[in-house]
Amino acid sequence: MVEKEEEQVSCPVCWVSSDLSEHNEATVATASDQSSSAESSSQKVIFAKTPCNHVYCRTCIERILLPDVATMGTCPMCRTAVSIFDLRHATTEKALYPSNSDVSSWPIANNVYKQFSVGRRRGLQSFQTDGIFRNTSFCFNQGHIPKLQYINKEDAGEASDVDDLQSVDFQRYHFHPQSMTFHGKLDFATPLSRPCGDSMCYSYSNFNCLLQFSSDGQYIRDGYIHWGYEPTTPDEYPLDGKWRVNWESGEPIEIYVQKHCFNCVGINYEITLDDKHRPRFE
Repeated sequence: MVEKEEEQVSCPVCWVSSDLSEHNEATVATASDQSSSAESSSQKVIFAKTPCNHVYCRTCIERILLPDVATMGTCPMCRTAVSIFDLRHATTEKALYPSNSDVSSWPIANNVYKQFSVGRRRGLQSFQTDGIFRNTSFCFNQGHIPKLQYINKEDAGEASDVDDLQSVDFQRYHFHPQSMTFHGKLDFATPLSRPCGDSMCYSYSNFNCLLQFSSDGQYIRDGYIHWGYEPTTPDEYPLDGKWRVNWESGEPIEIYVQKHCFNCVGINYEITLDDKHRPRFE
């Protein structure tokens, strides 16, 4: 009888090795587990797999992903972008940090984080957004799904009517308690339109964010938010997309063309194509 050869793996960073053909339930890591040194001989080393199918010991890959922009980094082997929430157990393929966990266990539960132009209020902390929607806020009420809140008005200010406030549940979200980092993603059932001047508006189909909170949870200290533009077809709108505009004087600026319309320095433009597909700006 020919015995099956045991599958071995080693971490390419610290070179610790382990037998992946044996599975001990005690090694299945979840977000509540605390990482320990890979060199410890008192317990089995936990190996994590990235979306690009490279395997590392959990200790090493988390050390790589946690500095700088917390929970985000690149695979040391192929430089593919990796989030700590993408990691799976190398044997069971289970997520090391399951999504959509109970908000009530988070240290930021029952908090609302809202953008303000000046000052701070208790529970409502300043956060620099990209200015697409004013009064953007993030709500983490205990026992409820985290929500994105915003006011879809071009002239919305802090005194805007509460009836103007829109609220959408995050469909997929994670929280990493050690780094106090939240990831959230959502797709809009109907593309969200933002007026831009009198004659045009941009449309967005999705939203995702990374928010890193202070250690005491009082404010958002770093992160990013991204509104995903509604995609268009190149056959209908061949010039749609991100462009860099060079001026005769001044620094180049980046614009986004959607349905052959764009806003540049507060002025709206429309692109038309003649019978020879030459663009004209109006």
